[in-house]
Amino acid sequence: KDSINLYNIPLDDINVFKYFQKGWNEDVFHFGSTGLTGYCKELLPENIEDLIAGISLYRPGAMENNFHNEYILRKEGNHDIEYWIGADEVLNNTYAVIVYQEQVMKLCQVLGGLSLVEADDVRKAMVKKKYDALHQYKDRFIDYYYTNFKVSKEYATNVWDSIDKASSYLFNRSHAAAYAITGYICQWLKVHYPLE
Repeated sequence: KDSINLYNIPLDDINVFKYFQKGWNEDVFHFGSTGLTGYCKELLPENIEDLIAGISLYRPGAMENNFHNEYILRKEGNHDIEYWIGADEVLNNTYAVIVYQEQVMKLCQVLGGLSLVEADDVRKAMVKKKYDALHQYKDRFIDYYYTNFKVSKEYATNVWDSIDKASSYLFNRSHAAAYAITGYICQWLKVHYPLE
């Protein structure tokens, strides 16, 4: 019998992603639901990043705001990918769609000059809609962005408002990554050891 280290399998197996694309997700952790199986057939995941994003986007808040479809349209080249000024490195692996809470924190650091602790405070306040707590950070974010990236105050305000709107339904990437990798391992076993 083969001895397998499940934490050392390749995460770029083309056949594994073909199974996801075809919706052959029965008995695959988290991806086996009817809804997520259908979304995989639309998303056509090609790498682990797509699986992580898929878990985060196939959730009520993201779907109500149509981010799950927007991600696919941008991935396939059917919608333009437009980054906010200075945000390309933070959003480049999600086609400029805010998908994760960690991206909100990084945007607050990079665009707003906040510390990591302050950025986490913003994330928590946005998720819980604690506007009193957010107010102090909003002004600082706008002033820093306006001053350091040479954007207009209106532009900086619009970016803050967009981040705030997205934050209420975002999932955290670390949780999604754990789910995606576990699901991938299940699918890998199904591809390579179907009888077992």
